[in-house]
Amino acid sequence: MRKSARAIHRPVFEKRRRKAFLSCRYAFTRLLLACFSLLLLLMLAGCLDKSKFTPNPETAQRELALKGVAYDEKSFIDNALNGEVVNVKLFLAAGMNPNARNAKGDTALIAAASRGQVGVIDALLAGGADIKATDSKGLTALMRAAVESRTNSVKALLDHGADVNSMGNVGATALMY
Repeated sequence: MRKSARAIHRPVFEKRRRKAFLSCRYAFTRLLLACFSLLLLLMLAGCLDKSKFTPNPETAQRELALKGVAYDEKSFIDNALNGEVVNVKLFLAAGMNPNARNAKGDTALIAAASRGQVGVIDALLAGGADIKATDSKGLTALMRAAVESRTNSVKALLDHGADVNSMGNVGATALMY
C-alpha cells in the first residue's frame, strides 16, 4: 500500500498550521492584555483629583486668556461675584492679589460673601485673602454677608475663623445685622 504524496506531507502541514494557530493565539492574548492595561491606566487617570494641581502663573494666565477672561482686578472681582470658582483659582495661581479692590472698594472676598458664593470664599481664603478686610463703608465680609442675609456665606466665614465680635470701621458687629 502506497501512501500518496499528500498523506506523507499531511503531518508536516498539520504541525505548521498548529504552530501558526498558537502564534496567533499568543499574539491575540498579548494584544488583549495590552488593551486591558491601557483601559486600567485610563480609569486610574480619571480618578486623580485634578483640583489639587496648581498651574504655574504663565499657564494660569494663558488658561484665562483661552477662556476669554481678561487678567485684571475688575475681572477677578467680577468672577468672584459671579461664583466662577475655577477662574478665581486661576487668577490666584497667576499671581493676582487676593485682596484686590474694585472701584467701590470691595475685595473679592467681600463681593463673594455678599452674593453667597461659598466655593469662591473657600478658594479666596485658601489663596490668602484677608478675612478682616473692610469695604469702603467699613464692613467686613462677615458683616456684608449678614446684611445681605447670606447664611451660607456667614457659616463659611465663621468656619474659616471670621471674628463675630469684630467691629470693622463702623462700631458695630456682624451680630447687629
